[in-house]
Amino acid sequence: MTAKTWCSLFTLVSIVFIGSLPSVLGQDGKSNIPTLSATDMKDWMRQLSDAARGGANSNDPSSSLAMLERMRFYLGASSNIEEFRRNDDQRVISRLASLASAEDSGLRFNAASILANVTDNTTLCVVLDKILDRNIDAAARFNLLQTAKVVSTFSTRDNSYWIRSTVTQVRSWSEGRKDSDRTLQVLSQIEQLLDTQREQFRASSLPILAPTQYRECNQLPSIAAFETARTAYTVFVHTKRPDVTKLKAILTEAGLTYGGEDQDEDPSGGRAIDYSTQGNRKANQDIAQFVADTINAHFFYPPPPDLPAGVRARPQSSMAEKRVAVWF
Repeated sequence: MTAKTWCSLFTLVSIVFIGSLPSVLGQDGKSNIPTLSATDMKDWMRQLSDAARGGANSNDPSSSLAMLERMRFYLGASSNIEEFRRNDDQRVISRLASLASAEDSGLRFNAASILANVTDNTTLCVVLDKILDRNIDAAARFNLLQTAKVVSTFSTRDNSYWIRSTVTQVRSWSEGRKDSDRTLQVLSQIEQLLDTQREQFRASSLPILAPTQYRECNQLPSIAAFETARTAYTVFVHTKRPDVTKLKAILTEAGLTYGGEDQDEDPSGGRAIDYSTQGNRKANQDIAQFVADTINAHFFYPPPPDLPAGVRARPQSSMAEKRVAVWF
């Protein structure tokens, strides 16, 4: 199984947008959607490139709209979604994200629908970067959040951290504003999906599965800012484990600042990742959850039969901000 296939696993489904098309299924219940060849798919992507030039400023979107409508129909078949992902890259997803933010409602709807079906772990960062563009309107941002919601069910721990950070930022913009109820609702739904995500995805890492795409993600302004924010946190480890050197290596390789270790034990006797409730509590929690996912991936996956679930983030009012304590 290739890294690209793994990053897309469990997502070959039609979103509600496509399910509403009338002639997707025949009388025998099988798909009537033709399977596109690699040549056809590459040709469509060339058309997409032309459509995206000028994006929201297009004066005559009719030809672009027809092209997007056709592709939205074809992407009702999982075989075409697979073919799309074999040929796409972050530039293609960026073009779709631009069209999903266009002034024309038809372009916006169809591009957003396509994005929700084809975006995976290797391309999600482009959508997150567009979500955080202050120049798009609330409706476009809401549509793009639907894509983040889909990927939240199977995101790697790196993407999960970026999604949580995006949710935190968008919530700070939306709370207390008029007409933000839908946005706040989808933000909560995304967080719920991340919290209940299957362990196999929490254990996965984009730098390992797709290192080239991970490096490309880090060149995007918002993702680079998230990564910088993570390095600002110092992690202190409290453990009597003999493999503390391994734990240190895991944390530093994950882009965290290692502050040292001791053999103290938690008075309550439990394992946890403590974060501060001071300052930006939600950002502190996002970092702590990333630390928890990272440790669990190396020490508790697959889950040992004789041990309970791994470590989890835990709030602590007495901790200083920008510090995380690992009780292990």
